[in-house]
Amino acid sequence: MGDRCVEAVHGAHEGHVRGAGHGGQGDPHQSLGWRGPWPGALRDHRTRLVRDLPAVAHAGEGEIDLRRNDGGNVGDGGAVRDADHHRRRFREDVLLRVAPLTDTTGAISGVIGSGEDVTEGLRAERALEHRNLVLRAIRNVNQLIIREKNRDHLITSVCEILASMGYHGAWIGLIDPEGSLQAAAESGMGDAFSTLVERMRGGEIPSCASRALETGDAVEIEDPAVECGDCPVAVVDGRKSVLAMRLESEGQVRGVLVVSLPREFHRNPEETSLVLEVAGDIAFALRSIEIEEEKRRIEEDIFVSEAQLRAIFDSSEEIIFMKDLEGRYVQANEAFSRAFDLPLDRIVGSRDRDLFPEDEAAMIEEIDREILSSGRAHKSEDVLTVRGEVRIYRTTKVPIRDSRGEIIGLCGFADDNTEMRRAMDKLRESEERFRSLFEDSGEGIYFTTREGEIIDINPAGLALFGLDPDEISGINVNDLYLDPEVRCRFQEEIEARGFVKDFEVRFRRRDGQVIDCLLTSSVRTDADGNVIGYQGIIHDVTERRQVQAALEESLREKELLLREIHHRVKNNMQIICSMMRLQAGCIEDEELVDKMLATEQRIRSMAMVHDRLYQSSDLARIDLLEYLERLGQGVHRTFCPEEGGIRLEVEGDGVLLDITRAVPCGLILNELLTNSFKHAFPDGRPGTVRVDLRKDDDRVIVTVADDGVGIPEDVDPYTTGTLGMELIRTLVEQLDGRMDIDGTSGTRITIEFRAG
Repeated sequence: MGDRCVEAVHGAHEGHVRGAGHGGQGDPHQSLGWRGPWPGALRDHRTRLVRDLPAVAHAGEGEIDLRRNDGGNVGDGGAVRDADHHRRRFREDVLLRVAPLTDTTGAISGVIGSGEDVTEGLRAERALEHRNLVLRAIRNVNQLIIREKNRDHLITSVCEILASMGYHGAWIGLIDPEGSLQAAAESGMGDAFSTLVERMRGGEIPSCASRALETGDAVEIEDPAVECGDCPVAVVDGRKSVLAMRLESEGQVRGVLVVSLPREFHRNPEETSLVLEVAGDIAFALRSIEIEEEKRRIEEDIFVSEAQLRAIFDSSEEIIFMKDLEGRYVQANEAFSRAFDLPLDRIVGSRDRDLFPEDEAAMIEEIDREILSSGRAHKSEDVLTVRGEVRIYRTTKVPIRDSRGEIIGLCGFADDNTEMRRAMDKLRESEERFRSLFEDSGEGIYFTTREGEIIDINPAGLALFGLDPDEISGINVNDLYLDPEVRCRFQEEIEARGFVKDFEVRFRRRDGQVIDCLLTSSVRTDADGNVIGYQGIIHDVTERRQVQAALEESLREKELLLREIHHRVKNNMQIICSMMRLQAGCIEDEELVDKMLATEQRIRSMAMVHDRLYQSSDLARIDLLEYLERLGQGVHRTFCPEEGGIRLEVEGDGVLLDITRAVPCGLILNELLTNSFKHAFPDGRPGTVRVDLRKDDDRVIVTVADDGVGIPEDVDPYTTGTLGMELIRTLVEQLDGRMDIDGTSGTRITIEFRAG
């Protein structure tokens, strides 16, 4: 535009502008009367002129800053902050210098001024200011990189620095090699950035960042609203330009940096270079943080590993120690201290000659020299004297090397194997004894699988089945069972209980002979408790079964014979009873008849015992209660042939008596029942006779009671000399029992004796 001069005259009623170098008509104004042409640069600023010229005229002189801004007074410099905004309103920057015009009286009649186009100067000034801000940002970023060791804090602080120094906004996205967003930070991007982050987490990378990641070059976008219309932050960028570049260090891409800058700096190589420098610094810092984090993780892992090793070292029951090249112990654990009953500070620094007898120490030193010279590990079982006791140690020693591979000592692990060795010796002795028992036993001993394969069988077992040792591999025990179903029952029972005892089996020998056996066996299990086979003893009972069968046959014959004897005795006694009854019928003496009938009843009571034994499955004992019922019924029929009159009641426990006790017991009860029926109810008096049988442990208690007239006062039942009472007392003594008599209210006689 060049320099221009313009004269403005201010009057009370009207004013006009005379201009040099421009023609055209001026625009009228309501407040001041202006006429004449407006220079092109001034036309954009006429409102400012109308406002500020009067003040300058009255002040005497001054400047009006007509650079592109919304404010500023005369001489204030009109600070420029939003160049893009003012570029939309004004085309050029003008600095107008004015002075008042006076008339002859000295009164101000107007102003005169000159205008200067300062557009390029201001642009250079803004560029310098922006570059200085960016350089300060780079400096601040570098300072931040030095002190910040947290990745998220770093990228957040970098964005804040960039947004406050030269850029309108900035954001960083860290992306892994698979394209997933790891972290993000922003400053000056507003709420729209949250939407952008959500999209990036879903795998949708904005176009500027995607292009920067792919090409490796800086991506410059002049108008984001046009080129990035679908990006959430494009509206935020507005009429600003965007610069995006990837964060790359040591050939590894770690993410992208995107900044929003004034459009006047778009496609400025120097600007791009500065941002690339910042991006490189950020990538380097991220790599450094990764290295530090990895170092910290390694250090933590080393610490944990050392702590774990120390815990193992200290808590191990195995002796652990380290020696230097001179044979001195440099470390030892608590197990070493316990084994030697020495504190660790006494062990560390000592040598083997301080701990073991000289010959043993010399042997250990020789082994150590071999390990240190060969560089190879060594295993041995050492017999050493510790605290005066001979112990056996299973020892492993390995050389220790430094970072250069040089041997600097050795490490040893020793396990006290004394008890294990003794146990193994005992086990070996036990196995030898078992093998001797196995080989020499007269009973068959076997080991088989569940499927029946014979694992081992002793000579007695081979002889039992008629087998040779070389035939075992071709025989399955299932083939030896006479009945295969028995094998199934054997397996079911042994696996349910874990063992069987005296399980009866019939086998067929190799020669076809059938043998009877008893198996006493148990299951064999693996480490998990699963049944894998059976083991046990085979006892041949064939001969015993044959003898048993012969004895049983003989016993059956004897039972038949004994049963026949009881039958014959009973028949003979009944014949005697019949003969006595017939004889009584021929006797006229009633007293003699009564005696014969009483004797007959006694014989019948004995015959009844033999009859019960004959009919019983047990030829040695009878059921006493059942016997008493039949005996009582017989006596009752004898003395009470008609219904009514005297009743008989029999009750009690089941008691088994052998014949030696049943016969005298029967005779006693016969006498007692006879006395009750004959004497307790004179003159046809009705009444009841009760028989009660009880067993108390091994004692039998029999009570015969009636509700008759009782025993006369002048009769002592214990001393009376009647045949019946004499017989009762004698039989009670024979049974080693006792008798109680109560005749106060009826008669009650109790007999007590042992059951057997």
